[in-house]
Amino acid sequence: EERGMETAWVKAAVNPTARSLTVTWDQVNTTVPQFSYRVQILDSGSKVLLTRAAEVPHMRIEVVDLRALLGARKNVYYVAKVDARDMFHGAAAAKSASFKW
Repeated sequence: EERGMETAWVKAAVNPTARSLTVTWDQVNTTVPQFSYRVQILDSGSKVLLTRAAEVPHMRIEVVDLRALLGARKNVYYVAKVDARDMFHGAAAAKSASFKW
């Protein structure tokens, strides 16, 4: 019996030199493959600041320019949230990782 898609992990890594955020994720190998994804950046109050979405089955990385998004605000925690859908449009539970800018 096949299980619906399941996201295994999400990581958020800030590159202070490039002033960017790299969000990576992977899925549990024994589940239905990813078909599409959505990455959201949320502030500490859970307000969505940015959403990126695509139907790219092999994609497991999204790079965000933090200069335009967060500007001069520093030493603040944010959350990168990933949710994905499988090829049958089943949704995986969203997973997230926090990061400091």
